[in-house]
Amino acid sequence: MDAGTVTLEDIRAARERIAPYVRRTPLHPLPGGPLLKLENLQVTGSFKPRGAFNYVLAHREACAAGIITASSGNHGQAVAYVARTLGLRAVVVVPENVAATKAEAITGYGAELIRRGRYSEERIALARELSEGRGLHYVPPYDDRFIIAGQGTVGLEMAEQCPEMEVVVVPVSGGGLVSGVAAAVKLMNPQVKVFGAEPAGA
Repeated sequence: MDAGTVTLEDIRAARERIAPYVRRTPLHPLPGGPLLKLENLQVTGSFKPRGAFNYVLAHREACAAGIITASSGNHGQAVAYVARTLGLRAVVVVPENVAATKAEAITGYGAELIRRGRYSEERIALARELSEGRGLHYVPPYDDRFIIAGQGTVGLEMAEQCPEMEVVVVPVSGGGLVSGVAAAVKLMNPQVKVFGAEPAGA
């Protein structure tokens, strides 16, 4: 991939790449008509393995010595799970106040857990420093085309499962999921409206 925008071909290639490792999740009807994409059914409980698998599989040679990332929890779980699945060493830098359940999940997948500070900038700086010092490949959490294309497979599935959809609402957070889903659904049907949502106070 070059530095341009994520294409539908990128997302389709991601789906083919990660197909053996992630679940095609269902759309669940809610009262009043909305459909909920059940990404909580992925092994780690979120959509994050889609991007992590796509990134690592696309950089397999560079990741051979091991991988490292910075995360507040979900991406770290995904990277740890990817590493265990593919037989790689993994290190995850988390905040000092990381939820115990997330820390346990990360170490449960066999990754080394390092606690650092409370802000993402601190974690990312340490992860990048350790990446160079230990010879590990840094896996970005959201701001990368392979991550975005992997997360975009959620939108690809949605467009195929519900071709008549008119509106999609996606959590924003770091932006990887909403970017990927928007690319997928808009490239398949430009008439679909995509909205990003964020909890009040987030």
